[in-house]
Amino acid sequence: MQSILRELADLNGDVAFDSEKAAFGYVKPNERLYVTEEVLALCQTGNKSQHVTDIKEHEMLEICFLNYHHLVQSGMSVRTAIRVAFLRTVWIRYGCLLQSNDDRATPINEVVVETGNVAYPFYSNDDSRKTGYSDDGKLLKLSSADVNDFGFIKEMNDMDHKNWSFVSTILWGVAAHIFRVRGHHYKVEYEDLYNRTWAGTTLILPDRECNWSDLCRVAIHPFGIKALERSASYFEQTAKLSSNLVLRRDSIPAGSALIGTTYAAMSMLKATPFWNSFEKCYADVINGLTEDYNTVKTAGINAHQNARLYGVNPIEVRKSNANVLVPILMGFIDATPTNSAIRGQRVMVKPAQANPLMTNIMREWVVAAIERMSTETSLEKALTGKLAQAIEGKRVVELT
Repeated sequence: MQSILRELADLNGDVAFDSEKAAFGYVKPNERLYVTEEVLALCQTGNKSQHVTDIKEHEMLEICFLNYHHLVQSGMSVRTAIRVAFLRTVWIRYGCLLQSNDDRATPINEVVVETGNVAYPFYSNDDSRKTGYSDDGKLLKLSSADVNDFGFIKEMNDMDHKNWSFVSTILWGVAAHIFRVRGHHYKVEYEDLYNRTWAGTTLILPDRECNWSDLCRVAIHPFGIKALERSASYFEQTAKLSSNLVLRRDSIPAGSALIGTTYAAMSMLKATPFWNSFEKCYADVINGLTEDYNTVKTAGINAHQNARLYGVNPIEVRKSNANVLVPILMGFIDATPTNSAIRGQRVMVKPAQANPLMTNIMREWVVAAIERMSTETSLEKALTGKLAQAIEGKRVVELT
């Protein structure tokens, strides 16, 4: 029951898109992921089983600079740009950039391969490409490149590399979870869900220079949808996700929210004295919904509305049983306290409108039963609900 209630915070009906392309959203040209030919070659020939790509330190710095440079050109502040660029670089080193566009790792136009000569500010102009560091571990400006005007070296030296690197896998897990349950990287209305999900990690971001759109849309977007699930699984297996994210790895995917929410509402009703009569009336449909729920849980991202973007074959999610029960359960929901988690689930509203009479009947029935039960002078009688069961049984016979 607790796992079902936990998922209520993640479910709603705002997950429909006209096409798979819409799920990617829009990424400005300078917000694309920039990589060098050498690094892209490493990603294409990397060891898939190990997930980690053997990228050298100077190559990491090149990638970080390239992305920082273009992000600043897009209008992003230098302090935000350096963090977004750094996260992308760490994720590439982890192997999150998949081997080719054939496996739909990313939209092909969101990864730009840098082929020209770039005047990097952190190594000498000879071919050795040796990174220059001072005695205290800070980067040295060894060339006369004008790019230093963008503050790359200063920001790289000032930011908290260790902690940003530590939270990089957690942030990836958060983004993977939000896309799983919402079908999109980021919308303004997701802010509360992002905040609650992050609060569950019990971690603190190294600083406040980036918002959720920067971290889980701009930074991660070009890696693609398939990479989200693949790398989240790797981070889970290697203990690089927080416990709250591990618990949410099997959340009901976007496109199947109706099944999950209806099942959660039914589970709440099951804990009341009204359940026995309800079960007698709708036994076959209840069994069907339970089967549908188990199918969706087992299928995972195959039941996602954007399953093909994950690189898996979609399954057809049966919703007929949920559609039968939703109007009745909506009446029960309307009779619950206003702060009940289930009341915020918009996914049930439209199906309930197909049979408003049944919604009203159920609501009035539950409210009347609760009012009668509240008159009991014995707390034991009120809690055992014997009177409520008697009322329920009589009314069900009348209504059916």
